[in-house]
Amino acid sequence: MKTRSNVIGTGEIVQLKAQFSDPLGNPGDLNDFPRIQIIQPNTAIYHEYTSAGVYKISAGLYGYDFTVPIIGPVGVWSDVWLGTLGPEEYIIRGSFNFIVSNTNLGSPNIDGYVHLGDEPKYNLSQEAILNINHLMKVLRVRLQSDGRRQTTDSYGNIVYENCDIFSTEELYVLLCSSLSEFNITPHITAYTFEDPFVVDMFADIIVEGAYILGLASKALIEKGKEFNISDNGITYQPPAIADLLNSQMSTLLTSYRDRLKGIKYQFKPGPVGLGTLRITAVAPQMLRLRHRRARQFF
Repeated sequence: MKTRSNVIGTGEIVQLKAQFSDPLGNPGDLNDFPRIQIIQPNTAIYHEYTSAGVYKISAGLYGYDFTVPIIGPVGVWSDVWLGTLGPEEYIIRGSFNFIVSNTNLGSPNIDGYVHLGDEPKYNLSQEAILNINHLMKVLRVRLQSDGRRQTTDSYGNIVYENCDIFSTEELYVLLCSSLSEFNITPHITAYTFEDPFVVDMFADIIVEGAYILGLASKALIEKGKEFNISDNGITYQPPAIADLLNSQMSTLLTSYRDRLKGIKYQFKPGPVGLGTLRITAVAPQMLRLRHRRARQFF
C-alpha cells in the first residue's frame, strides 16, 4: 500500500490520511467520523462525501484506503475531508492531493524518508563510469542488444527509433551481478568498478558472466512467445529461441565457472601477521623449550 507522498499507478491502493486538531493546535478527535470526497484531475467528482471506509488511526488522525481505477485518469487527484469538532460543532475542512501516474517521475519523497520500492540512487565516480561504459560496450556487442527500426512521424517523415533489447540499467545490473560473483568466488576479493584491474585484466570474465545472466533473463520471456498460431488452415510455429538460449547458457556456464575458479585460485589471502617479537625469552636455551619433546633435547 502506498501513501500520498508516493507516485501511485493505476489500479494501486493508496492510504489517504488526514490529521485534525483543535483550535489550540492539539490533535483532537472529531465528533463523528469525517467524510471524504475524491475529485479527479479533470475536476470531476469521483464519489461524493462519504464516511464509509474511513477509520481512525490515532488521536485526530483518520485514514481511508482508496483504490485508483485501472482506467485512470492519470494526474493530480484531490481528497477533501469534512468533519465537525467540539460541542459547538465547528466545521473543519481540509483538502489534499496525490499523484497518479504510470511513469516514474523521479521526484524525491515529500516526507523526506526512503520507502520500500523506491528507485535506488547510484553514487558512481567518473572513473567507475568510464570502466562501466567500457564493459557495457563489450557486453552490448556480445548480446547484439543494439537495434533500430524505421518508422514515420505524424507528418509522414521517415525517422529511426531505438529498439534495444537490453536497457542501460539492465546492462549495469548484469555487470554488477557478474562482478559480485567474481568477488565471492574463493578466494574472496573486494574489487569495485573503480579498480583498473576490472577493465584491464578481468574484463572478459566479467562480461562473460553478465552475458550468461542476460541469456537466462530472456529465456523465460521467449518461452512465453512460443505457441502455435492457426488461422484459416494456416499454421505458424515460432522457432524455439528459448531452448537455444538455455542450451547456450548451459554450455557456457560450465566453462565459465571452471575458468573463474582457476582465476580466483591464483588469489591467495595475505597473512594476518608477519614475524614475532621476543621480549623475555631471548636466550637460545629458552627458545629450545618451544621445540622440546618428551625427554628429548637437541
